[in-house]
Amino acid sequence: MEEKLALIRFNNVGKSYYFSTDLDVHKGDKVVVETVRGLELGELITDLKNIDEFKLDTELKRVKRRANRADLDYMSLIKQKLQNH
Repeated sequence: MEEKLALIRFNNVGKSYYFSTDLDVHKGDKVVVETVRGLELGELITDLKNIDEFKLDTELKRVKRRANRADLDYMSLIKQKLQNH
């Protein structure tokens, strides 16, 4: 698959950021991306776009993988701990 542009949102109400990907992911999929804070779980909030349509002057970070069960379970555990404090 060719390189595509993915718009990823963190924490359901947070800002959205662009990442590049060659994975077969779709709107609504949870994905793991590398950010300046390390690996984070985000959600693809739009369909993938052709990266060639955009004149990017910077290299984008890549989507690492589609989130797996362990990623989702870990995020659920973190959210529960935060709610208990």
